[in-house]
Amino acid sequence: MRIIELPEHCDRAATELLVAEMTQAVHEGDVTINGSAVARIGQAMLQLLLSAVRTARGLDRTLVIQPSEAMDEAMRLAGVETAIMNGAAA
Repeated sequence: MRIIELPEHCDRAATELLVAEMTQAVHEGDVTINGSAVARIGQAMLQLLLSAVRTARGLDRTLVIQPSEAMDEAMRLAGVETAIMNGAAA
């Protein structure tokens, strides 16, 4: 299982740096996304995570997301917590 580490600040720039790696990883196999260090996360990264979850499901891959408290709160506030976390658990 490939592990992708999210940075402390997941802004648009961080998202742009991770999009190719995350896309490739999901297409190649199972992935764990470690967000334990995340202190701030923006909408662009939340969209990337949601896309990765949906892509993994479509490819019958396992995607595990290990969120920080800040990620949990941001997902909840954006209304995507269920879509991201339940989709990742499947």
